Amino acid sequence: DLEAVLGKGIKASLGNNKVYIGNLDLFESLDDNKTEKETEEKVRSLESDGNTTMLIRQNDDYIGIIGLMDTPRKEAKNTLEQVKKLGIKRMIMLTGDNQKVANAVAKEIGLTDAWGSLLPEEKVDAIKKLKEEESKVAMVGDGV
Repeated sequence: DLEAVLGKGIKASLGNNKVYIGNLDLFESLDDNKTEKETEEKVRSLESDGNTTMLIRQNDDYIGIIGLMDTPRKEAKNTLEQVKKLGIKRMIMLTGDNQKVANAVAKEIGLTDAWGSLLPEEKVDAIKKLKEEESKVAMVGDGV
């Protein structure tokens, strides 16, 4: 049994065990076992360093935390600089990554704005809102 929880993680049954892998939101949505304060602090610390985090829980035991850091492609910054030379003044990244990760990536590659922690439908809503506010909107995606 495997269930994907959109924007949060996964739940699975492996033999007699229940396994969960996901962000803090996944575990906050479970009624059966609160995340310990120490675990939450470790997650927040990793996230403040620009990591996307995932907790791993087997049954009632938290058994791990994974921290992943996005590494922009080498050519990303140069490409965006070339786009700016064309007269594009505002470039926004819409991402499901947490806001601190989004900010770190945006700063590294020279984006004007970063909107993080967005679910897919929230990205669609953001594009619609931008179309209402701006005269022209273009979008590039990595899986849209």
